Amino acid sequence: MSKIIWDDNLSVHDQELDSQHQRLIELYNNLYDSLISDNVEEMNAKKLETLNQLLDYTVNHFELEEQFMENSNYPELAEHRQLHRDLADKIRSLHHDLKDNKAVLSTSLMKLLRDWIVGHIGHEDKKIGIFNQYAVERH
Repeated sequence: MSKIIWDDNLSVHDQELDSQHQRLIELYNNLYDSLISDNVEEMNAKKLETLNQLLDYTVNHFELEEQFMENSNYPELAEHRQLHRDLADKIRSLHHDLKDNKAVLSTSLMKLLRDWIVGHIGHEDKKIGIFNQYAVERH
């Protein structure tokens, strides 16, 4: 497991969406950093705070991304929206479990989150960029 490094392979070739994806990656990397903190109390507080920020930002990003897809008549909007809902639900559940001491933020959970972020941006969100580039080229 490691931090996520932004590179052009993750770009959807839309400045606003790329900027938002970079912020999501920054929040993930902050959460990653909280795993290696020396102070346990600080580490736990930082995890919860960062996970809450990640959840808030993710939900806001998803709303903007879905609006972007609606505006461009993206044909896979419903499926993409469901993927967003599934991740937001997972993050909410994890946040709740961490807050209630029912779970521990482990490297395996971080790997799952990392894989989702990189996979979703690198595959699903890339399809949005390709669709929009194709649509622009047709006009």
